[in-house]
Amino acid sequence: MNSLIILIISIFSFIIFIIINNFQKEKALFEQKVATLEDIKQTILKKVKLQNDSLIISAELEYQIKCATSVLNEKIVNLNYSMFEILTKKQ
Repeated sequence: MNSLIILIISIFSFIIFIIINNFQKEKALFEQKVATLEDIKQTILKKVKLQNDSLIISAELEYQIKCATSVLNEKIVNLNYSMFEILTKKQ
């Protein structure tokens, strides 16, 4: 009877040891996957920041182009007006 109890306890101990060992392996694998996901997250955040910076630069360039276009349009109108005055004076 005692040997049967010792055998059952040994089997349960062995099973518990295997379960704990598998749990530790799964935990290490999970931590590795989490670390990989953190790296991917950081990479994505860097790309998003670069894209946001690019959008800011694009907005600034768009504003500068609008200002330059406005100035250029005004100069073209003034030049056309000057040419019109020159042509009317010659007639």
